[in-house]
Amino acid sequence: MPKEPFPSRLGKYRIIQELGRGPFSNTYLAEHVGTDSRVALKALNSDQPDFSRVRARFIEEARIQAHLGAKHVGIVQVTDLEEDNDPPYFVMAYCDQGDLAKLVERVGPLPPTHVMRILRQVADALSYVHQLVVLRALKPQSVLLKSPTGTGIEPIIKLIDFGLALQLDEHQAVDAMKIGEGQMLGTAYFAAPEQLRCEVNLDCRCDLFSLGMTAWYLLEGGAPIPGTSGQILTERLSKASYEDALPEELPDNFRKLLVRLLSKDVKARPSSAQEVVRELDDCLANPAHQWTHLTEMEPVTDNRSLTMASRFDFTGESVCSIFGEQRPALLKETGVPVRIHKLNSPDKGTIARFSQQAGRITAVNCPHLPTIKLEFLKEGFVVEEQMLPEAENLLDVIRQTRALPFDSSARLLRYLADACDAVIAAELISFPLSPRSVELSAGGKRWVDVIPLGDFRLMLRADVFALFPSGESFGLIDSPRTATIDPRSDPRGLSLVQRFLRVAYWILVGNELSNATFQPIRGLTEESNLLFRRYLNGATIPADNPCYSLLKQIFQAQGMLIPRGYEGLPDKPDDGPVIQGPMRELIKPQSFPHPVTPSMNQPK
Repeated sequence: MPKEPFPSRLGKYRIIQELGRGPFSNTYLAEHVGTDSRVALKALNSDQPDFSRVRARFIEEARIQAHLGAKHVGIVQVTDLEEDNDPPYFVMAYCDQGDLAKLVERVGPLPPTHVMRILRQVADALSYVHQLVVLRALKPQSVLLKSPTGTGIEPIIKLIDFGLALQLDEHQAVDAMKIGEGQMLGTAYFAAPEQLRCEVNLDCRCDLFSLGMTAWYLLEGGAPIPGTSGQILTERLSKASYEDALPEELPDNFRKLLVRLLSKDVKARPSSAQEVVRELDDCLANPAHQWTHLTEMEPVTDNRSLTMASRFDFTGESVCSIFGEQRPALLKETGVPVRIHKLNSPDKGTIARFSQQAGRITAVNCPHLPTIKLEFLKEGFVVEEQMLPEAENLLDVIRQTRALPFDSSARLLRYLADACDAVIAAELISFPLSPRSVELSAGGKRWVDVIPLGDFRLMLRADVFALFPSGESFGLIDSPRTATIDPRSDPRGLSLVQRFLRVAYWILVGNELSNATFQPIRGLTEESNLLFRRYLNGATIPADNPCYSLLKQIFQAQGMLIPRGYEGLPDKPDDGPVIQGPMRELIKPQSFPHPVTPSMNQPK
């Protein structure tokens, strides 16, 4: 059945699109007609059978949320209420990152550490809510994510949906919760057994059960309990425990907390949301999460007796993110430049998957891709990403060289094509290509002198955190050859091959290719410009070595041989003659040693 069209305007707000639809109300993305500020607008459906009662509940919802949202950052603020409008509506701050259900829909199961960090924010908001009401409607769809102001801070969690909120001095059954086939994935699916039995005298512990169910949903990447609505309801009202059904790879302390939250005996649950906050703080405080099988993870170098200060000389400022902090440094023992990523309390499953992905990058054995290693130091887990000495990113180089003629940039384009093809062939997920993510090193020489000779090193910078299977990863999804970039880092949705061509355009023109009409590149033939435009617009690409193949077609259209790749890479049949330069000896692919320490699977 097609959706009903939404109104174009309500009061002083233009309706842009529908965000959500429920049995009693719909929520829209809207703009204030005077200021163009974006808001979320929730409007009551006027065709309710008992409209006066539903309307009173709707207005009460707005007032409760307005009161709570004005005093706690974890609750969506209400900024306007039009109770006399037809239909009545209220206006809220717009949360631009969607809800937890949409997050899971995009990226699948979340690692336990990230679930704990989300739950910690939700529990903190609940501890304030419970001073006034019991929410009774906590579920992934009622937990929104909002980007913070500034950079390097994790998204802010915001609660909505106070339509079933119960005043602490009220004593009524859950009359608004109608359960029918196909409805169990809504509020009822996450409801505590005592709610489903329509008991009176509900307290905050029913919300804590819903919090546990929400956590389980995030860990599984969807509804954790299969079956029809009737089967789920029967199981929920039974006395069977969920303990054995929880995911296996959970930190011991987090598992124990989840078992208590999901207890069907209300007396066995934590007594308050604030108690949950304290227990989650304890879970997140231990970087190893009480692991007893660390030695099973062979790719991890166990240096837990060493500190970061003893391993690295830091050479720049740190940048923080939801995962931890990032900082450039030199390995003290060798002087090799590295980029250090100190991780925030990763769980065992995340580290194991990270190690597997990092191992795949190293196994490619391409001089244009970095070596990435993982250490367990005294402070916790640290990722070391190889850097080039005296490196500059490609964007800064382009600003110095401006537009480079095609023949002068030939070797730069070839190195870049080989790097991208290596990423595509190995189906790596951690190289979101842009001029900022390409690093060049020429030993301090002038770029206009060394680029025509190929007398430099090129390396793609890895997006280390894209290696983590979570909602906060950035990078490629599906196959890199045809995949789109994650919308949070590239809203245009371009394949890696298209991004290669865009970076090549940037090198040759000196400016980014805008979304407007393609402007021909000076110095290229009409056929070469046609090839650029065709593949930028999504024409079918060659299956093998696509970036090299496209570049070779452009060289042929220019009447030129494609130059050879970097030393150490196999030649291709159509490669031109070898060009040697002094940087071939000065900057060889860096060895990336660690101190001599026992490996994780060797006896100590």
